[in-house]
Amino acid sequence: MELSRTAPQDKGRRHSAGVIRRATLTWLILLGLTTLSFRLGATVSGNVLMFTVLGLTLIKGHLVTSEFMGLRHAHWVWRLVMALYLLTVGSIIAFAYLRA
Repeated sequence: MELSRTAPQDKGRRHSAGVIRRATLTWLILLGLTTLSFRLGATVSGNVLMFTVLGLTLIKGHLVTSEFMGLRHAHWVWRLVMALYLLTVGSIIAFAYLRA
C-alpha cells in the first residue's frame, strides 16, 4: 500500500507556515506595544501614563490569550472568561493606583 506524497504533507506545511507567520506577527506587535509603553514612561507621567500603559497591557493580554493560549478558536465562554479576568485585574490595578 503506497501513501500519497503530496496532499497531506503540503496541506500541513501550509497550515504550519500560516500559524508561524501569525505567531511571529503577534510577537512583533507585542514587542512594539512593550517598546511604546517603555517610551511613554520616559515622556508622560501621572494618570495619563498609568491608564495608557494599562490599556496597552490589556491589549497585550488579549493578544497572548487569543494567539499563544489558543483561545482564538475556543468557545466564546472561554474567551469571555479570559476577557473578564483581564478587565478585573486591570480594574484592581487602576483602583489601587488611584487610591494611593
